[in-house]
Amino acid sequence: MYTKYIQDVIENLSDEMFEKYLEFNSLICERKDMVGMSHHTLDIFRKK
Repeated sequence: MYTKYIQDVIENLSDEMFEKYLEFNSLICERKDMVGMSHHTLDIFRKK
């Protein structure tokens, strides 16, 4: 997911909130509509 961009926030979570965050990530991993989702993009340009 986007953990790279919110690393500071995650490192400062309470133990309880960190557990909730891990649960959230696990749920997303199980969703077929989220497979392949990442913070990477691909731009395709065409030269005229």
